[in-house]
Amino acid sequence: MRGHLAEGRRWLEEALESGSADPVERARALRIAAMLAFYVGDLDRDEALAGQGLEISRELGDERGIAGSLAALGLAARSRGRHDESRRAYEESVAILRRLGERSQLGEVLGRLSTTALQVGDFVAAQAAGQESLELCRKLGDAEGVAYSLGALGFALLGQGSTAEGERLLGEALEAAKAVGNRRHTSRALQGLGLAAMWRGDHGAAPGLLQEATAIVSEFGDRWFLGVYCLPALAAVHHAEGRPEEAVLLFGAAEVLREAIGAPIPPWLAVDHEGTVVALRDLLGSERLGEAWSRGRGMTPEEALTAVCGAAPEQPEPGHGGAGLTRREAEILRLVATGMTDADV
Repeated sequence: MRGHLAEGRRWLEEALESGSADPVERARALRIAAMLAFYVGDLDRDEALAGQGLEISRELGDERGIAGSLAALGLAARSRGRHDESRRAYEESVAILRRLGERSQLGEVLGRLSTTALQVGDFVAAQAAGQESLELCRKLGDAEGVAYSLGALGFALLGQGSTAEGERLLGEALEAAKAVGNRRHTSRALQGLGLAAMWRGDHGAAPGLLQEATAIVSEFGDRWFLGVYCLPALAAVHHAEGRPEEAVLLFGAAEVLREAIGAPIPPWLAVDHEGTVVALRDLLGSERLGEAWSRGRGMTPEEALTAVCGAAPEQPEPGHGGAGLTRREAEILRLVATGMTDADV
């Protein structure tokens, strides 16, 4: 939740390798490891781990575990563009949780169902699931869930053209995410606010919001959100501001990243994406566009961002006052404090 994805994966993989005798806990660890694999763009590992978790839970007849594993598989399918499969998995998970009366887990899964409906442009369903998730999380005092569901609901309203209300909710989502220290939810809210600003023509606010979101996801390695949402949105802003070649570089780098992790542009953004590319081709001509696109494809996301936006300083680790440590330096100190040797680090 706080962006330490590599560290989280390391602990979970170590736990899974220990051969724990408790199958319920093993299935739970598999589900969470699957989600962490998703966030760093390791989608093959994501699906494999989630599938193993579901198999164990079904063998045990553990319905709560089945619901959790179905939600993890829904996330994996959504990231691959298999939206119908994703939706079925989430709906089955929701049905199980309703039957069990598992309200805390239900709030989370409803939020994810909202996001899945959004991907295919079913904004009405996305709004309904997001609203129910928000109300449930508020009743339970689930601050993390409130931050997520506010963001999901805000995106659903943006998709319906209710920009002002969508922005208001995304602003609340941003405040809620920062209050609980959730960097991932913070990046989502910032990206949504950047999209909204871009769509209403506020090219003064949009770049800063989108660059802040991109810096966060780049910092902790969220390759899926970087390639599917952040880089394409930044490219669209550069096009709108009259920097077409910079836009094409970002589009090219984003395309390579999506290909590498096997994640397509979601249907609800595909029309805007394709329209921007057509406009760039009309502006630059096919030859210039192709050359710039090839240059972008030859760059890592970090190289493309540096070329287009300039090098951004690495952000200090939150909560370290004036120490000025980078996130990596703070991570190394934490690892050393656990007793790891230099070689282990």
